[in-house]
Amino acid sequence: MSGRRSLSAEEQAFLAEAERAFLERGSVAHYEDAPYYHRTYQHRKVDVRWYTELCAARGGSVLELGCGTGRITLPLAKAGVRLTGVDSMPPMLAEAEARLAKLPRAARERVTLRLGDLRTLSLGQSFDTIIAPFNVLMHIYSPAEMANTLARVAEHLAPGGRFVFDVLLPDPALLARNPERTYKGRAVRHPNGERYAYYESFDYDPVAQVLAITIELTNVADPSDVRVQLLTHRQYFPLELEAVLAHAGFEAEARYGDFEGEPLNAYAESQVWVCRRTDEAPGS
Repeated sequence: MSGRRSLSAEEQAFLAEAERAFLERGSVAHYEDAPYYHRTYQHRKVDVRWYTELCAARGGSVLELGCGTGRITLPLAKAGVRLTGVDSMPPMLAEAEARLAKLPRAARERVTLRLGDLRTLSLGQSFDTIIAPFNVLMHIYSPAEMANTLARVAEHLAPGGRFVFDVLLPDPALLARNPERTYKGRAVRHPNGERYAYYESFDYDPVAQVLAITIELTNVADPSDVRVQLLTHRQYFPLELEAVLAHAGFEAEARYGDFEGEPLNAYAESQVWVCRRTDEAPGS
């Protein structure tokens, strides 16, 4: 018999609220410095090509969930795709707006940017393709939140539409890293012109299936200038995703291990899913 005291209802509520606040912080901190975020990921192109080719080939309207600074949004617009981009972070949308303003008028007019939460989104219109690129769904932490998110996707998906997304394949070596250890990465140049030393630490909760990554940037010229970002990622395993999607009325039309069409296997970095509604015939 365990001698551990049971938590009171008040204590359980306090811990639940603390966990909620922690996850919420991990969903926003990495995205508050939008210029730095864009500089960090602007050279990532392989997913841009894949989503652009897919959406252009399908035609019709596109809804991009988690459009961020427009890394994928703007190339879609330049390729002739008409789309609405949604993001929950005002700094990211402001960066996207600034970059969008530099495009030719015809491309600008194809894009609508909206502030919104994936879990509660209600735009009052449907789209032929809905995309959630670059690990967006890894910020959906609980089964209830995922059910809400997929219900919103279904609500906005036109008949014959496709829901397309990618998330990381859980990496056992990364999840097993010692949370007491700090890992040093390559120094980075911030858009403010300053050079920062880069450090990361990793702490995985196997019950919640959440990996907490703490990123610390220390100004090389002024060590008192330290910037700390918390990034929390829900880990989704392939069979789990298959079940979650099926419960929400979706099935995989295609599933890849990268953006070159290779099959999903144990050595893949990403899971790339192309989904259709289960109540629609294949090929519709």
